[in-house]
Amino acid sequence: GELENQIDIEDAWKAKNEPGDPIPWEELKKELEI
Repeated sequence: GELENQIDIEDAWKAKNEPGDPIPWEELKKELEI
């Protein structure tokens, strides 16, 4: 649901602010239909 997507986005932002693998934004956009 939308709540799950919102949580996924929050997790993505947290991951973005941490060192590690870059976020596959293109895949994320497809998944969230942004």
